[in-house]
Amino acid sequence: HDDAVNHLDPKWHASVIKEKTKFETNNTLSWVPYCGQSLNNLIWLFREKEDSARTASSRLVLDGSRMIPGRDYDTSETYCGNVSASSIKIALIIASAYDLFMKKADVNGAFLGAPNKSAQAVFVHTPQGYQRQPGMCLQVTGNVYGHKSAGYFFDDDFSDTITSLGWVSCAYNRKFFWKWIDELPLILITHSDDFAMFLRESHMYEWDKLLAALKHKGYNCDNRDTENFVEINIQRMPDGGYSMNQRQAIE
Repeated sequence: HDDAVNHLDPKWHASVIKEKTKFETNNTLSWVPYCGQSLNNLIWLFREKEDSARTASSRLVLDGSRMIPGRDYDTSETYCGNVSASSIKIALIIASAYDLFMKKADVNGAFLGAPNKSAQAVFVHTPQGYQRQPGMCLQVTGNVYGHKSAGYFFDDDFSDTITSLGWVSCAYNRKFFWKWIDELPLILITHSDDFAMFLRESHMYEWDKLLAALKHKGYNCDNRDTENFVEINIQRMPDGGYSMNQRQAIE
């Protein structure tokens, strides 16, 4: 944490401030009296993203390896759905057949914005970058990366938002959604906090409705049209078809 804050490249300091601001905005942590609770650890992770800007990413995450089933989380609430590779190909085939173009985005700080619905209370030591308060510890009152149920809570909230707008989830892949408008299919696929929609220009209002619904729930989305989708480079061809490859990820 201190190395990032004092780094010669200011992007690391800015990324730390951004992460702390997310925690404050979402009320992720709350001070409570320490009464002998079992304490987990929050640790800082840093990396450069694989995007074109080499964006600095700072994340304060829960060390999930020390969490105990039943005490810290419900074992039935640990799954975050991702669209399968075959379903991505099917989406591209349908998009090619119906001359649909692709829009991409991801949810900024997705897991932090999701409501924590856990019945188990999780307590943590004071992490680096926070001033310790004698006789107190921190309780995870929001949703936090590293929590065994964090992905599950976001996935549940995200999927509910999508289906509330009339999208139908496929029985064979619950991260593959569609709807019919003007006798044309619209396809929506989600992979954790990344999502892509295939549609016609005349149906762009569906994209705007989804972004507005997510914003209403407190989720801000970043445009990813110029970036890969879950490390897959997808390009639309002049004939309306699509190409895809993972050369960058493989290399």
